[in-house]
Amino acid sequence: MAIDISKRPDGPIRKFTIPQKRKPGITSDLLKLIAIIAMTVDHIAWAFVPFGSIAGQLMHVIGRLTAPIMCFMVAEGYYKTRNVKKYALVVRDSPKYEPTVKNMIILVICLISMVGDWGAVAVIWILIFSACRFDRKRQMKNFCAVSALYILLDFIYCAAMGQWYHDLFQLGVFLAVPLLMSYNGVRKGGKAYKWLFYIYYPAHLALLAVLRYM
Repeated sequence: MAIDISKRPDGPIRKFTIPQKRKPGITSDLLKLIAIIAMTVDHIAWAFVPFGSIAGQLMHVIGRLTAPIMCFMVAEGYYKTRNVKKYALVVRDSPKYEPTVKNMIILVICLISMVGDWGAVAVIWILIFSACRFDRKRQMKNFCAVSALYILLDFIYCAAMGQWYHDLFQLGVFLAVPLLMSYNGVRKGGKAYKWLFYIYYPAHLALLAVLRYM
């Protein structure tokens, strides 16, 4: 922060800078960087490492960090963007819709998301992070409760298929909790960093595909 200390209105402007106190914790850009590193580790495992190996399981556990972090950042982005119309969360806050209509729209979004990697649980995570934004502990408690239910149902399904241990690596989502608890609300990377994240996802998938099938 710069403060003008000029003594005369017609004299030269002299300023000195008061250093900003650095907030402790993890910035949004560092969280996103952790997420894409974890995602890359996970995708490398799917492409090249046997699923049942110790290395494969550990890499998939690391990869479980990505979805919770990205869902958290979607909820954060909704409150910091200049264009909220880009976010489906605007439906929840819009006075144009009755509560019943809002719930139906959210249900449709959950059903559509079922074709994705994480299904409806990702939508629910975003809603939790958004609804409890000003209470980090409550965010994490609700996130853990929903995640535990999701993993339990997945465990029951795998057990019914005779492979109860198949998806135990999903427990890695809980490793995101200490990282999200350390978030300090600061963004430092700027637009260049933002575009890096947008470009990296399709670029790394293309590279892995080439390496896998060449």
